[in-house]
Amino acid sequence: MNAKEEFIEHTQGKTIICAFVEAEDSKPFVLKAGYTPSDYDTFLQSLDFIYDAGWGHQELGGVIWYDDGTWSNHEGCDGAEWWSYNSAPRVPDFCKTVST
Repeated sequence: MNAKEEFIEHTQGKTIICAFVEAEDSKPFVLKAGYTPSDYDTFLQSLDFIYDAGWGHQELGGVIWYDDGTWSNHEGCDGAEWWSYNSAPRVPDFCKTVST
């Protein structure tokens, strides 16, 4: 799997605030909040490598934060790896503040 292509495909249509990706045996790749188009291009180029997203141990990890309050994290289970998109669950009524 190409980490750059996977990142681009997964984040398509979303506005990224910042991101943190770490690959096995390398320093973390960080896209800081307030990044410029040049910063984004440099970040993507740093992710232009192939990793084994199949059976074996997890080789890639990280988190992507979006401007709508959602996020993605890179997960692995039984040797497979993928980006998982997450949003906060609805707060149930029993957890809401009671008005007096």
